[in-house]
Order: sequence, then structure tokens, then C-alpha cells
Amino acid sequence: MTGSAFFPWGEIEPEKLTVTKGEESLILTGDPHGHHARRCGKCFSLLYWTGYEGKIRLPYGSLIDEPALKPSAHMFVASKAPWYEILDDLPQHDEDPWS
Repeated sequence: MTGSAFFPWGEIEPEKLTVTKGEESLILTGDPHGHHARRCGKCFSLLYWTGYEGKIRLPYGSLIDEPALKPSAHMFVASKAPWYEILDDLPQHDEDPWS
């Protein structure tokens, strides 16, 4: 999905999310009234998707400003690249701890 070893993302309430440019070209994939994602209509980059408890999940790479929230855990550690060594003290989860 990201072409890298990492996919940092954060959550926000939908009413706090503002798309500042190109909103008319976004593509919705999935159920508009359930789980769905919004992608760029030109390059198909993932801009945000529905999370849990009504929140929206945003890839940090799509943000202009530095996110206020910092990483709080590593997930899918069981399938990480064998050459990558985790060197911080954040909790590590073999799979998705929130599913």
C-alpha cells in the first residue's frame, strides 16, 4: 500500500478533517455509509479511510503539517521485513491489536 516498511497513520473525528485542495476529484471505494476509503482521482493515493468508533484514519504522509500524535505502537511485527530491527521501546503487536 505504501511501498515502504512503514505506514504511520493517525485518527481524527470526521468533522475536524478538511481537504484543502482537490476534494472534487476524490474517489470513494467501499460503502459510503460504512467502511470506505477516499483516494486521489489522479494518482489513486490513499488519503484517508474509516476507522473505528466513527473516526477517520489518515496516513501521515498525506499531511502538510507535522502530526501532533506520535507513534504509540508497532503492529504486524510478525510479518515485518527480517532485515528491519525495531530499536525503540514502543509496544509490539504481531497483528492488529484493535481488530
